Amino acid sequence: MFARLGPWRTQHWSTSIVDVRRGQLLDVIPGRSSIGACEWLAGRDPAWLDAIDWAVLDLSGPWRLAFTTMLPDAVQVADPFHLVKLANTRLDEVRRRVQHDTLGHRGHKNDPLYRSRRLLTKASERLDDKGRTS
Repeated sequence: MFARLGPWRTQHWSTSIVDVRRGQLLDVIPGRSSIGACEWLAGRDPAWLDAIDWAVLDLSGPWRLAFTTMLPDAVQVADPFHLVKLANTRLDEVRRRVQHDTLGHRGHKNDPLYRSRRLLTKASERLDDKGRTS
């Protein structure tokens, strides 16, 4: 998370530590580096840390490093938002590459691959009958 603070609305990042099973916010720590998360975890009771079976995190390197270092036995699970975002990003990269390789230019409004992008990234519940059969 981040907030814009001060007269120049400077961007400040923070990290939320959440017990996902109970839906409880445990703490908010400043910054978004692995150091802050490692320090926070180091301050916890070792028995409490040993009871953690799995950890839900975004796919960034600092969080993987923190969990690998401090919770080596916990199974790391990617949160759904970041997993879908990564899949859509990769799909978009492939679409752009194919678009450029086949037509020699970026996507234009009427190019089939460019039009398909919105259809491919739209949530299932937002598709109409035409979108489901396309």
